[in-house]
Amino acid sequence: MEKYFKLQARLVPELINVAMKRNNILKEIHHHQPVGRRNLAEKLNEPERAIRKELEFLKDLGLIDITSSGAVLTNEGFDLLEPLVGYIKLIKGISDLEARLQQILQIPTVLIVPTSHEIEYTSDDIKRDLGRFAAGELKKIIFNRLGEEQSLIIAVTGGTTMAAVADSMSYEGQKRSITVVPGRGGLGENVDIQSNTISANMARKLGGTYRLLQVPDNLQESLLNSLSREPQIKEVLELLAKSQILIHGVGTAREMAQRRGMTSAEIAQLEAKGAVGEAFGFYVNEAGETVHTTTSIGVKFDDLARENLFVIAIAEGEEKAKAIKSVVSSQNHNVLITNEQTAKRIIEIYG
Repeated sequence: MEKYFKLQARLVPELINVAMKRNNILKEIHHHQPVGRRNLAEKLNEPERAIRKELEFLKDLGLIDITSSGAVLTNEGFDLLEPLVGYIKLIKGISDLEARLQQILQIPTVLIVPTSHEIEYTSDDIKRDLGRFAAGELKKIIFNRLGEEQSLIIAVTGGTTMAAVADSMSYEGQKRSITVVPGRGGLGENVDIQSNTISANMARKLGGTYRLLQVPDNLQESLLNSLSREPQIKEVLELLAKSQILIHGVGTAREMAQRRGMTSAEIAQLEAKGAVGEAFGFYVNEAGETVHTTTSIGVKFDDLARENLFVIAIAEGEEKAKAIKSVVSSQNHNVLITNEQTAKRIIEIYG
């Protein structure tokens, strides 16, 4: 099938261009709805007259509605977004990119969301795009796994990317035997990107239940040991130890050190040790070796190699290329979900 799409791209490139343009319009409406023609024209660098024509076409197909406030997606339009990504991936040859990155990281699966070079994406746009794509892929993995198990325990971490994933999930109204638990304690920052909030949000969207881990990171080790014996916290840790799926983000060493309130001198010392990436409070160098750990309750880096644990990393950002390569490896990951620019940057450095 893919070779026919590539042939189509060579013989009738104008058809591909039209498909890409309409895909971009639908994505922009999804990100910013309700949105007017003028804003769409500016964002997509297209004449307003051309955008008006495309909007009328999409309205006639039942994919959007035109309201007094601007264009909005219909349910049919929203449902089309996911299969449309698959089509764009085929015509752009994204599967080749996924195969190259799989080879570099030596992991079974890499999933890449294509991005358009015609749009000036904001940081929020990129996270929403990746979040929507990752949410769809995660639901496939989770529901397939649930078909093999009587119940599932899913562990998730915090961060802006993970929050975007949970926000992008849709609730289908069906109750399921799924329990979602936080993978780590909190960093004491924006509550919307805490693992507790994300766990609750994701559980609700998946039709499951959740537990909260009300313990902040960076407490003294003696206090953490004492807290871990508290019945409510102990219950969550026991669930975490039995989790079958772990979903987490990846941070750069500097970003995560700053979020944890480290001083400039401590960050300089960390970087002098070669730290480039971070996950679960573990800072690793380019070879994937741990060079510094923080005290906290939850998933440890060694836990990723636990038998029957399916590990999914979701991360984007060209500045995270080395961090992703340092954290994600064949020893501890099954899937990486990222975007096109990030994948190309990793390949540029390591390919």
